[in-house]
Amino acid sequence: MNKGTLYLSLFLACFGVLFSQNAYSIETPVRCQGDRVEYLRDDGVIQAEGNVILTQNGTELKCDKAIVFVNTGEAFAEGRVVLYNENQTFTSDKMHYNFKTGLGDVLKTNLVNQNWFSEGEAGTKVSNQEFILQNAYITTCDLKDPHYKIYGRELRIYPNDKVVIRQPTVYILNIPVMWLPRYTFPLNDERSRFSFAPGYRSDFGPFIYTAFNFYQTENIKGTFRRDYFDKRGLGVGLDVEYQYENEAYGKILTYLIDDRNYEPTGAGEGTTSDETRYRVTWEHQQQISYDTRLISEFNVQSDKDIIRDFFRSEFRDENQRENFVDITKSTADYQMTLFLSTQVDDVFNVLEKLPEFRLTTRKQRIQDTPIFYRSSTTLGYMNFDFGDEVNEGVTPEPEDFDTFRVDTFHEFSYPKKYLGWLSFEPRLGFRVTSYSDDVDGDSTTRGVYNAGFDMFTKISKTWDDYSNEFWKINKLRHVIEPAVRYTIVGHPSVRPDELLQFDGIDSINRVNQFRLGIRNKIQTQRKNQTIELLDIDVFAFLSPQHSDQDLEQAFSDLFIDLEARPIEWLKFDIDARIDTEDTSNGIEEINTDLVYYYRDDLAFTFGQRFRKKDSNLYVFEVDYQINPEWQAKVFQRIEAETGDLQDSEFALFKDLHDWKAVMSYRHREFRDEDTFFVMFYLKDFPDVPLKIGN
Repeated sequence: MNKGTLYLSLFLACFGVLFSQNAYSIETPVRCQGDRVEYLRDDGVIQAEGNVILTQNGTELKCDKAIVFVNTGEAFAEGRVVLYNENQTFTSDKMHYNFKTGLGDVLKTNLVNQNWFSEGEAGTKVSNQEFILQNAYITTCDLKDPHYKIYGRELRIYPNDKVVIRQPTVYILNIPVMWLPRYTFPLNDERSRFSFAPGYRSDFGPFIYTAFNFYQTENIKGTFRRDYFDKRGLGVGLDVEYQYENEAYGKILTYLIDDRNYEPTGAGEGTTSDETRYRVTWEHQQQISYDTRLISEFNVQSDKDIIRDFFRSEFRDENQRENFVDITKSTADYQMTLFLSTQVDDVFNVLEKLPEFRLTTRKQRIQDTPIFYRSSTTLGYMNFDFGDEVNEGVTPEPEDFDTFRVDTFHEFSYPKKYLGWLSFEPRLGFRVTSYSDDVDGDSTTRGVYNAGFDMFTKISKTWDDYSNEFWKINKLRHVIEPAVRYTIVGHPSVRPDELLQFDGIDSINRVNQFRLGIRNKIQTQRKNQTIELLDIDVFAFLSPQHSDQDLEQAFSDLFIDLEARPIEWLKFDIDARIDTEDTSNGIEEINTDLVYYYRDDLAFTFGQRFRKKDSNLYVFEVDYQINPEWQAKVFQRIEAETGDLQDSEFALFKDLHDWKAVMSYRHREFRDEDTFFVMFYLKDFPDVPLKIGN
């Protein structure tokens, strides 16, 4: 039959597609097309040649030649075989498939599944949810000769779940760089699989970070790290993340390095030591019930500097990790917390709470009265533990101090709106705190009262008929929000210098202060959204009886927070603190940023970081998309008075087909530190850069 099409009803109870998860309980017709199609009724065989297409239940099989045995459901396809099934595409030289069992074999096969690709010498469908490739690799690079791949003697593919690789070897540009006995490649996890970041830093010398992400189960994932620093040595680590449904989540972070050139903070210049350094961190969160959750963190580290030296981004967020357990029950009316914190490794000074119980009632109306009430009560054993390492050599050696403390605070308020626009809320409260030990070792109780009020309103004016094409303004609204907050705290019955100092509760002293503020917003509409053209918040503190509070002036500094985006290609931010008494040079501190989006591919940033009697820095940044493959960034921080370069960074971004590369050089004058590194991330996983360690 030349250029013929034969429609055949093959009454097969089958799965219908090669990698389908569901069986069909009804018989489904198969459509067969080809240049030559012949049905041998007596033998129950379909033979087709030339541009053969078999379709059934959304699955399409293309090949040069095919034989289908109707009674057994077996099909043999040869020549440029391609099978399309949902998000998967299989190609091979030969394929054997059984429509009734849904099982089959292929030779020299390629498999495409969304963002990843694999190729093997042979493959077998052993069940509805498992497919095995022999001598195969997997990658996210779609080139015929991929830039990188993970090769293994056997790949067990579980569609939409994972790939388990036996004896995997990682190849980059066909060069083997890592071997493992076993590796699980998750298909539903957006983390990068393998990462490396070579570079240079003054205190490290040449270095390279490497990491291998593994996937144990759907709820357990991990990363194995192996780093080498020419001046410091070999570092290894294992990180594990786990999750149990939506009830519990946690991660364990470990790192170990035999550091042969450790420079302890506070030691004399040039002082180094050779020692084994480590960190172990365990973070855990668990929803015990619908209104009760647990958060805990456990940290052990060899010294106070290991996070600073090898985990800079983590150090910027928190330079001292805590050890604590926090169990909190929250309802609409109250919050109840049991908190325990303790010293573990003596490398920091630590406030221990062994434990502390806290009960806080939310602001709520007292029955049918207009009066509102809130309170907070804490009780616990407090101990300030001076770490041995951090205080080594300190004379005289500081001694730990402790007490059992009970603190209770209660406040009543009466919120009311006057004249339909002015909100006024007076407050009155008191606090009582008892200590088992004060600075003299005696028990004592302190009492103190507080009072005050909040007064605020909102005024707005709208111009519905105003528009401006250049500034992209469609309607205009001005919102003014003046606010006054007054707080008075009486003289405490026990002075702060008579109490052991643990936190802000112990340092409470007399206060008589107004907070005066006004906020202005100018808004417009763009694409049916409210846009802030200008948002400026100005406030200051006034202390009427400042002489009794050891203050030098009645008015505090003036604080200004301004954000402006008058047009889509211009953004302006200012944070400033101004001395209200010094009219000649009143600026105490100011941070400014002006961002100019010249084109879609070019942006300029100019900034200033000024602190009176401390520093005055200019900041410049340029971001330029040179072409679709190259992007450049230049960052400079310069001392304004001397013109000396304080911080400089140059970065190039290169599109490498399936990867993107970042090459960066940074010089920090204040640390006398130079850093150069290269990092890579997969374009299919752009939110997960492959830079690790620092």
